[in-house]
Amino acid sequence: MARSTDMTLNQRLMLIIMATSVSSLTLACLIVFFAWNNYFKTSLENHSAVLAQVAGSMCEAAFDFDQPRDALETLAHLRAEPQVALAVAYRPNGDVFAAYHRDTAAQPADLPPLQTAGAFYTERYYWIYQPILSHEEHIGTILLQVELTAIHELSFKNIFLILGVMVFSTVLALFLSYRLQRTVSEPIMNLARIAREISQSGNFTLRPVAKRGGEVSTLIKSFNYMLDQIEQSNDQIRQSEAGYRKIFERSTEGIFQSTHQGRFIKVNPAMANLFGFDSPQDMVDGVTDVSAELYVNQDDRIQFTRLIEENASVLNFQTRVYRKDRSVMDVAINAHPVRGEDGRLLYFEGTLRDISLLLRAEKLKIDVEAAQAADEAKSKFLANMSHEIRTPLNAIIGLSNLALQKEPTNEGRQFLSQILNASKVLLGLINDILDYSKVEAGKFKIDAIAFNLGEELNNIHDIFSQKAAAKGIALAWMIDPQLPPIVIGDPLRLNQVLINLINNALKFTLVGSISVRVSLEKQDDRELTAKFVVRDTGIGIDSAKSGDVFEAFSQADDSINRQFGGTGLGLAICKQFIALMGGEIGLDSVPGHGSTFWFTLPFRAFDAGTEHMADVHPAEEEHLWKPTREKPRGPAVILVAEDIEVNRVVLRGLLAGTEIHLDFVDNGQKAVAAVAHKTYDLVLMDLQMPEMDGFEATRLIRANSAHQALPIVAMTAHALESEREKCFQVGMNDHITKPISPKRIYDVIRRFVPGAAVKAAPEVENPHNLLPAALPGFDVVDALNRIGGDEPVLIRLLYDFCEQAVDYRSDLGKALATDDRLSAAKIAHAFKGLAGNLGARTIHRALVSLYDELATDRPADLGPLDSALKQLPEVREGLAGLLPRADVAPQHRLGRDEIDALWLRMRDLVAKRDMDSDECLAQLIAGLGAGALKNQFIALQPLLDAMTYAEAERLMDTIENHLKGEQ
Repeated sequence: MARSTDMTLNQRLMLIIMATSVSSLTLACLIVFFAWNNYFKTSLENHSAVLAQVAGSMCEAAFDFDQPRDALETLAHLRAEPQVALAVAYRPNGDVFAAYHRDTAAQPADLPPLQTAGAFYTERYYWIYQPILSHEEHIGTILLQVELTAIHELSFKNIFLILGVMVFSTVLALFLSYRLQRTVSEPIMNLARIAREISQSGNFTLRPVAKRGGEVSTLIKSFNYMLDQIEQSNDQIRQSEAGYRKIFERSTEGIFQSTHQGRFIKVNPAMANLFGFDSPQDMVDGVTDVSAELYVNQDDRIQFTRLIEENASVLNFQTRVYRKDRSVMDVAINAHPVRGEDGRLLYFEGTLRDISLLLRAEKLKIDVEAAQAADEAKSKFLANMSHEIRTPLNAIIGLSNLALQKEPTNEGRQFLSQILNASKVLLGLINDILDYSKVEAGKFKIDAIAFNLGEELNNIHDIFSQKAAAKGIALAWMIDPQLPPIVIGDPLRLNQVLINLINNALKFTLVGSISVRVSLEKQDDRELTAKFVVRDTGIGIDSAKSGDVFEAFSQADDSINRQFGGTGLGLAICKQFIALMGGEIGLDSVPGHGSTFWFTLPFRAFDAGTEHMADVHPAEEEHLWKPTREKPRGPAVILVAEDIEVNRVVLRGLLAGTEIHLDFVDNGQKAVAAVAHKTYDLVLMDLQMPEMDGFEATRLIRANSAHQALPIVAMTAHALESEREKCFQVGMNDHITKPISPKRIYDVIRRFVPGAAVKAAPEVENPHNLLPAALPGFDVVDALNRIGGDEPVLIRLLYDFCEQAVDYRSDLGKALATDDRLSAAKIAHAFKGLAGNLGARTIHRALVSLYDELATDRPADLGPLDSALKQLPEVREGLAGLLPRADVAPQHRLGRDEIDALWLRMRDLVAKRDMDSDECLAQLIAGLGAGALKNQFIALQPLLDAMTYAEAERLMDTIENHLKGEQ
């Protein structure tokens, strides 16, 4: 018999069907046969039991009357049952009472012994004993011997019948299985045949047909779907191969395959073209060893193969190679090894590109950066040297003035005058070089702040009106009335440009006039453009050279420098400023008929309907607001909500000598109450105060419709944009950061209190009386300027600060020890503002860093703060010796008569050029309280120190007018 693995599908199906059919039929026949036998035996046993019971019942009377003959006759009736071969009636003691034998008369000796009851089989007979009862008394037993011949014959008949059925059924099953298996095997065989053809021919268009439903049809449909997918995949592979072939053929980068030994297997046209070969095949045939024939440095090839074997790829491997004509190019190679299934290296595959231009560009970039660095170094050198030269130059000018005032000889006066004039020319040159170097070094930052354009122009007019009149030149000033009063731009740079242009006009105009015209060029909702024109009747400039005047160190011709002087930098600086502000500058001129310099500048429109504009970035983080209230008729009244005494003292000092009245409260609740009971022109609101902070106070004030127009300006050490926005959200109009800048506070008051008499006091350059020039970790001059120059007050504040700093540090440590970062941030915030206002620079920097760490959930580092605080004991000890003088000084102010006497003596000493005038000035400064008069005396100090007595006398004339006004 063939092995099952060698059989066809239909043979397997037939074998399965036949085996299943025959096995099932055999089992069924066996079950039927044994069921029949069991049925026959059961029938025999039941029938025999009934015969025995009937025979026993009929013999009961014979036993009762002891009539064996009657019993024999009764048993003889069993002749009607041919299968009963023997019937015996036994007495209870086992004797035969009567016996019936179907063939002959049975002898007692041939009869089986008596058993009480039961039945059993022998080979030919079935034996059954049946007891005979009379009135429930055992009187005898009936034995029947039943012959089994009929059952045996019937069994043989059944066996032959079953065998016949099995043979017929097997033949029928074989016929049906052959017919039926074809419905399954033929489609599958057809499927297998088509699969063989596809595998042999590769023709994936062949398809088997599903003629019927069912699983075979599903199998065929799935097979066809698989063929569709394979065919689609093959199409994609063919397309990919075609695409790869196009990439390979059309790529601008060289693509190659090479052996480990250095022989090209395949290259694309770009690769051949890079190396100067006519075709890829020409390169494959022409290069037999890339290391010897192409690599400039053959060690690079060794390194290339080592890297690719170690790292399984090489990226951006740069080397130099020869072209076919032996010219050299720089290339970058990306490659990887291709291995067989056994891991053996087959070849290298990769790309190659020419990077010669890229390397040259990188070198050029490095050269440009080096040149820029050198240029920046030059600019920095010019800036530094300009500062260094100005210091001795100022001394030369001052000493020259002093020597001229000592009535020198005519020849000495001539020499000194020449020195003075040359020094002033040199100083002007240095100043121009300094400004120009700043522009080139990129240190100038263009601001965007709101300012009154008309006021700026009027200020410039005031500067030049007297100079023009002294020279006999008419100065005309024309401003377009359509220009908005408030614009957003950089007023400082605008002033510098206009002053430079008008200065030039005055310098080059000997007779005639100068006109300044400002007009509105264009305007929309967001922006406007103004045109500024400065026209003179001076010497004029040749049109061919008009473009040169805006170049650095350039003038129209050399004679101008000899006749009028100048550095040739002013207009170059103007051009740079105008360009930085987004404008244009030009010149129209005719020699002998004057010049017209013009420039245009864009400004952002100021929206008077809004209280602040978040997208404006002014120099000191200002927001804009235009007052809607009327100009106050009397002295301005400002409410200051501030809980720290030092900050209150700073504001008092900054506004001392003005007509502004300050009311102070120390929390937001009191500020709300004060605004409700009194009219204020401005509220300066601290943000962090006890009981009620500045945010809540502002919300409550704004809740009253009567206070909607009241300007409220925040004062806080917070400089974050989010904090500023929060201020504006609750209704504040502006934001001042601590430490408070004098200029900033003056600008805010001018903006929000129209007409307020605010003028910045002269800045203190050095302490004049009690304080030393320097304290470790403190900017004494900055602190003095913040409180109006009052040294005694500053000494007391600094001394108190040294003691308060210990408490602040202790509170910070406790808060951080309990991980209370919110409380620590509040303490650092208050401490930071206090330190900034008192000029404690190192402590302030440490607190700024600490506050940022607390605000951003970074680990808080107290190390820098502790390091800065180590200087305080030394400062405190130094201040302790000054306290008696500082505390006494305010109690011993000079009276009016004493001031007048010292003033007259100082004027006399100055007129005599006597250096003892310094002592009188020191007494006046020490004996005056903080205010505008004291600030003027402080401004006089550097003039006397430099012995520039002529300038000192001019300032003293101004001070004398002030003194007369106070009488």
